Amino acid sequence: MRLLLLVILLVGCSDDSPPPPSPNQKVACDTLNFCQISSKGFSCDGDRLSVCAQCINANNCSALLGGVCARDCPGVELKPK
Repeated sequence: MRLLLLVILLVGCSDDSPPPPSPNQKVACDTLNFCQISSKGFSCDGDRLSVCAQCINANNCSALLGGVCARDCPGVELKPK
């Protein structure tokens, strides 16, 4: 009985938060294509990891066009296609 109570308590304390957004640039390019956003200054070559890609993958299309990633993506210009 004690073991069952311990299992119930541990399950109740599990972390259900989603994983952090991917820092993968290829995934970010897929996001930009889905949003119909052109990205001057952002490379889609390879599977590099970057803070800029993580920001792109963490935000929705309108936020990206609103400049939410300007600090994390210096030199990158995001505009509608």
